[in-house]
Amino acid sequence: MSRSRRISRSSGSVGAASGPASEDEKMIRSTDFFKKLEVRMFCTNCGSNVEGEFCTNCGARPGLTDAAASAIPVTDVGLRVAGYLLDAIPAIVVGLLVGWIPVVGAIILGFILLIYWLLRDIAGSSLGKLILGLKVVKKDGSPSGASQRILRNLPIAFGPALLIIPLAGYVIAPVVAVILILTEAILLLTKKERMGDMLAGTTVVKKSAAVVVAPPSSLSANG
Repeated sequence: MSRSRRISRSSGSVGAASGPASEDEKMIRSTDFFKKLEVRMFCTNCGSNVEGEFCTNCGARPGLTDAAASAIPVTDVGLRVAGYLLDAIPAIVVGLLVGWIPVVGAIILGFILLIYWLLRDIAGSSLGKLILGLKVVKKDGSPSGASQRILRNLPIAFGPALLIIPLAGYVIAPVVAVILILTEAILLLTKKERMGDMLAGTTVVKKSAAVVVAPPSSLSANG
């Protein structure tokens, strides 16, 4: 009887030693686990669960602390308004050159202004921002993408684009443009960001203001 118990115990110990590793051990040994652990985080900005490089809810990068976010300098509202006024100069000139042509002129002007306003920041800085030393970045201070630079100008471009509508565009376009510009101005004065910035997750900073955002891996390593 004692001999059978010994055999049972020895076989059990051998099975434990040579048996398959537990699920936890497999995950710890897997390098993919660490990659997933680095990405699956909670956003420090809004608290949402993050499964990519950036939070799909607010656009912030995981691991960016409130202190780092507050370190991003807010550009003076006056500078941003001045940049917009400088950007408006080419649009006014084109309007004077083309807008006087009956019917067709308004349609052509609508297409030109649509493209101009949408693409004004495509290189990172519009004409006005370039003169004033400003640039478009993401809200966490990292470089913005082309799609974000286009999206942020959609509210400004929408009004002039309505000139494409024959005849009715003469009436609709100015009204819609004024409403959208006033909305943008109110948001800029009260929240320090335009509707376009809210849509695209962008902001405007001085080119001299360098913001370094530490990647999640380095933040994890430093505790």
